[in-house]
Amino acid sequence: MESGEMPSDNIFSSSCRSGYEGFNGRLNHPKGWVASTKDPQQFIQLSLGKRVELVAIATQGVADSQFQCWVKVYYVLFCSNKSLFLWKPYKEGNSVKVSFVINS
Repeated sequence: MESGEMPSDNIFSSSCRSGYEGFNGRLNHPKGWVASTKDPQQFIQLSLGKRVELVAIATQGVADSQFQCWVKVYYVLFCSNKSLFLWKPYKEGNSVKVSFVINS
């Protein structure tokens, strides 16, 4: 995603501040994604287009003249049926990995 290989049209967000849209949520992007509200229901969604194995997830906050913000906890869900959008939680072994605590 950082390389720009994933098209911006494949990156969606629940909300955003003007100029900080979801497609700016790439690692090392000069702007980043900033949700328009501060609540735990905000999300960024990637459409990978096919089944892939993710081996790592990296996050980084936004720190510029307008915003100082970063995610502290996130959840990973996936959907293998685009038409039904049945989201499933990421699992480690047989256990659901509930949340990832970062930047605390």
